[in-house]
Amino acid sequence: GPASSPALSLPSDEHYRVDRRLSSEEVVGIGGGGGGGKSLLAVRYARQTRPGKTLYVSLDAGRVRGAMTDLALALGFQVDPDHTDAQVSRVLREALSRYEGLLILDNADDPADVRMLLPNPGGLCRTIVTSRDEALLREVTGADPVRLEEFTPEQARGVFRSPLGPERWRDEEDEIDQLCEMLGFQPIAVDVASASIAAEDLSVSSWLEMYPDESHQLEALVPESIGDRELSAEEARGHRIVHAVLRLSLRGLGDAARGVLYSVACFEPASGGPQSLLLQVAELDPEDKSTAVRELNRLRQRSVLVASEGEAGGRRFSTHRLMREGVRQESGEELGEHEARF
Repeated sequence: GPASSPALSLPSDEHYRVDRRLSSEEVVGIGGGGGGGKSLLAVRYARQTRPGKTLYVSLDAGRVRGAMTDLALALGFQVDPDHTDAQVSRVLREALSRYEGLLILDNADDPADVRMLLPNPGGLCRTIVTSRDEALLREVTGADPVRLEEFTPEQARGVFRSPLGPERWRDEEDEIDQLCEMLGFQPIAVDVASASIAAEDLSVSSWLEMYPDESHQLEALVPESIGDRELSAEEARGHRIVHAVLRLSLRGLGDAARGVLYSVACFEPASGGPQSLLLQVAELDPEDKSTAVRELNRLRQRSVLVASEGEAGGRRFSTHRLMREGVRQESGEELGEHEARF
């Protein structure tokens, strides 16, 4: 199953709530702020409960036609290019209702798009919709979403205990609390910071000194929108926090590790990329197992990458959605070169 990190292992309470809701409801929403782990909860729930029986699409930037095309191919038929979106939706929704598995509609921002992809009621398929917009989730599901909250100060501090060890954790408790507050108690940021500090054997104080400068440098670089959707001030702050943590976590890593990371950013966060293909795109020699394993492990140790087992037994690597957006912004033109190698 998926590798667990201290903060982002599947929460048993939230896993239970999703499972309980899906036993009696056809569509369940997962809500919460950026960086809270909505996509991760949905995907890990699917991998643990319906391995090989899950369809996933990302609704970033309103790509509903592309999502319908992807789902149709996964179900074994092709979309007629002459048909309107409404016509394609009618055929697709009927086909989805006969699919005996789980559908994940990730990062939804338009209720009309979600409705075009929902299986017809009364069928075999169950659906999870994730979104930062809880009003949207209530509208499309007819119920309150399963909500992922930000960490409390105690939960955030607790994330550092395992990677640092109990003695360091007690000795640096005040510094840990200060850093977690700087990171807005955002789960993905706290997780990567704690893992990176431990991996590099740095003091928490060193991150306290470096983080403000890194964050300040990014103020002018954080995107104002993603696709057609403008970011709120709170969302922009969340992006800046994760991007700054990403930059600090990559300090000291060489071109090979960054090449692997840029390759992972070419894939959707939920599906990730198979190890063999990542090495080709990153132009690492597949025969040089030691280099490949070392760089992948260094990124995993920092919780920048998450590893899971694919359906055929091969390992796949993925990164959190906010982390991916930071990687794509950080890599610039180099990312385009990686994507062109597919």
